[in-house]
Amino acid sequence: MLALAIVLCVGAIFSTVIYNNSAEGIAFLAGEFTGPAFFLFALTWLVSRVWRQRPSTYTAAIVVVITALTVGLSNWQKLHGGIAAREATTALKDVRDPGATEQALKRNPSNALLQLTAAVVKEALETHRLAQKLSDEIEPLRLPGG
Repeated sequence: MLALAIVLCVGAIFSTVIYNNSAEGIAFLAGEFTGPAFFLFALTWLVSRVWRQRPSTYTAAIVVVITALTVGLSNWQKLHGGIAAREATTALKDVRDPGATEQALKRNPSNALLQLTAAVVKEALETHRLAQKLSDEIEPLRLPGG
Protein backbone atom coordinates (compact mmCIF):
# COMPACT_ATOMS: atom_id res chain seq x y z
CA MET A 1 0.00 0.00 0.00
CA LEU A 2 2.88 2.35 0.81
CA ALA A 3 4.50 1.66 -2.56
CA LEU A 4 1.25 2.53 -4.35
CA ALA A 5 0.91 5.77 -2.38
CA ILE A 6 4.47 6.79 -3.26
CA VAL A 7 3.93 5.92 -6.92
CA LEU A 8 0.72 8.00 -7.00
CA CYS A 9 2.54 10.98 -5.45
CA VAL A 10 5.37 10.74 -7.97
CA GLY A 11 2.82 10.39 -10.77
CA ALA A 12 1.08 13.54 -9.54
CA ILE A 13 4.38 15.43 -9.62
CA PHE A 14 5.11 14.19 -13.14
CA SER A 15 1.64 15.09 -14.39
CA THR A 16 1.91 18.57 -12.88
CA VAL A 17 5.41 19.40 -14.11
CA ILE A 18 5.23 17.78 -17.53
CA TYR A 19 1.57 18.08 -18.51
CA ASN A 20 0.23 20.90 -16.28
CA ASN A 21 -2.34 18.49 -14.80
CA SER A 22 -4.15 18.12 -18.12
CA ALA A 23 -6.51 15.18 -18.47
CA GLU A 24 -4.60 13.98 -21.54
CA GLY A 25 -1.30 14.03 -19.64
CA ILE A 26 -2.70 12.14 -16.68
CA ALA A 27 -4.27 9.57 -19.01
CA PHE A 28 -0.99 9.24 -20.92
CA LEU A 29 0.96 8.56 -17.72
CA ALA A 30 -1.69 6.12 -16.50
CA GLY A 31 -1.52 4.30 -19.83
CA GLU A 32 2.27 4.20 -19.71
CA PHE A 33 2.03 2.71 -16.22
CA THR A 34 -0.75 0.21 -16.89
CA GLY A 35 0.92 -1.59 -19.80
CA PRO A 36 4.20 -2.52 -18.08
CA ALA A 37 2.42 -3.22 -14.78
CA PHE A 38 0.05 -5.67 -16.47
CA PHE A 39 2.99 -7.33 -18.24
CA LEU A 40 4.99 -7.69 -15.02
CA PHE A 41 2.00 -9.00 -13.06
CA ALA A 42 1.34 -11.58 -15.79
CA LEU A 43 5.02 -12.54 -15.81
CA THR A 44 5.13 -13.02 -12.04
CA TRP A 45 1.92 -15.05 -12.17
CA LEU A 46 3.39 -17.30 -14.88
CA VAL A 47 6.66 -17.75 -13.01
CA SER A 48 4.82 -18.65 -9.81
CA ARG A 49 2.76 -21.25 -11.72
CA VAL A 50 5.79 -22.78 -13.43
CA TRP A 51 7.81 -22.97 -10.20
CA ARG A 52 4.70 -23.94 -8.25
CA GLN A 53 5.38 -21.43 -5.56
CA ARG A 54 3.10 -18.95 -3.94
CA PRO A 55 4.05 -15.36 -4.86
CA SER A 56 5.71 -13.33 -2.15
CA THR A 57 3.67 -10.84 -0.16
CA TYR A 58 5.77 -8.05 -1.59
CA THR A 59 5.48 -9.10 -5.23
CA ALA A 60 2.80 -6.52 -6.02
CA ALA A 61 4.83 -3.74 -4.39
CA ILE A 62 7.95 -4.73 -6.30
CA VAL A 63 6.03 -4.80 -9.59
CA VAL A 64 4.51 -1.37 -8.89
CA VAL A 65 7.90 0.15 -8.00
CA ILE A 66 9.66 -1.36 -11.03
CA THR A 67 6.89 -0.12 -13.32
CA ALA A 68 7.04 3.36 -11.77
CA LEU A 69 10.81 3.46 -12.27
CA THR A 70 10.36 2.45 -15.90
CA VAL A 71 7.79 5.18 -16.53
CA GLY A 72 9.90 7.71 -14.61
CA LEU A 73 13.03 6.96 -16.60
CA SER A 74 11.15 7.11 -19.90
CA ASN A 75 9.82 10.58 -19.00
CA TRP A 76 13.02 11.93 -17.41
CA GLN A 77 13.82 14.26 -20.31
CA LYS A 78 10.27 15.64 -20.35
CA LEU A 79 10.50 16.25 -16.61
CA HIS A 80 13.69 18.27 -17.02
CA GLY A 81 12.12 20.25 -19.85
CA GLY A 82 9.06 21.01 -17.71
CA ILE A 83 11.23 22.16 -14.82
CA ALA A 84 13.28 24.40 -17.15
CA ALA A 85 10.10 25.88 -18.61
CA ARG A 86 8.77 26.66 -15.13
CA GLU A 87 12.09 28.27 -14.15
CA ALA A 88 12.10 30.37 -17.32
CA THR A 89 8.51 31.44 -16.77
CA THR A 90 9.35 32.48 -13.22
CA ALA A 91 12.47 34.35 -14.33
CA LEU A 92 10.62 36.20 -17.12
CA LYS A 93 7.45 36.86 -15.14
CA ASP A 94 8.10 40.56 -14.46
CA VAL A 95 10.35 41.34 -17.44
CA ARG A 96 9.26 44.51 -19.20
CA ASP A 97 12.37 45.60 -21.09
CA PRO A 98 14.91 43.73 -23.23
CA GLY A 99 17.79 44.32 -20.80
CA ALA A 100 15.97 42.40 -18.10
CA THR A 101 15.95 39.33 -20.34
CA GLU A 102 19.75 39.41 -20.46
CA GLN A 103 19.89 39.78 -16.67
CA ALA A 104 17.58 36.78 -16.24
CA LEU A 105 19.86 34.78 -18.54
CA LYS A 106 22.94 35.79 -16.52
CA ARG A 107 21.25 34.54 -13.33
CA ASN A 108 20.41 31.18 -14.93
CA PRO A 109 22.72 30.64 -17.93
CA SER A 110 22.03 26.92 -18.35
CA ASN A 111 18.29 27.34 -18.99
CA ALA A 112 17.68 26.60 -22.67
CA LEU A 113 14.35 28.43 -22.79
CA LEU A 114 15.95 31.58 -21.37
CA GLN A 115 18.76 31.29 -23.92
CA LEU A 116 16.22 31.04 -26.73
CA THR A 117 14.20 33.98 -25.38
CA ALA A 118 17.30 36.15 -25.04
CA ALA A 119 18.40 35.29 -28.59
CA VAL A 120 14.94 36.11 -29.97
CA VAL A 121 14.85 39.45 -28.12
CA LYS A 122 18.35 40.30 -29.35
CA GLU A 123 17.46 39.50 -32.97
CA ALA A 124 14.17 41.40 -32.71
CA LEU A 125 16.02 44.49 -31.48
CA GLU A 126 18.55 44.18 -34.29
CA THR A 127 15.76 43.78 -36.85
CA HIS A 128 14.02 46.86 -35.48
CA ARG A 129 17.27 48.85 -35.65
CA LEU A 130 17.92 47.81 -39.26
CA ALA A 131 14.34 48.52 -40.31
CA GLN A 132 14.55 51.97 -38.73
CA LYS A 133 17.87 52.63 -40.50
CA LEU A 134 16.39 51.56 -43.83
CA SER A 135 13.33 53.70 -43.25
CA ASP A 136 15.53 56.73 -42.54
CA GLU A 137 17.51 56.18 -45.76
CA ILE A 138 14.46 56.09 -48.03
CA GLU A 139 13.72 59.42 -49.68
CA PRO A 140 10.15 60.58 -49.33
CA LEU A 141 8.17 60.80 -52.55
CA ARG A 142 7.82 64.26 -54.04
CA LEU A 143 4.32 65.38 -54.61
CA PRO A 144 3.59 66.84 -58.07
CA GLY A 145 3.11 70.60 -58.17
CA GLY A 146 4.70 71.12 -54.81
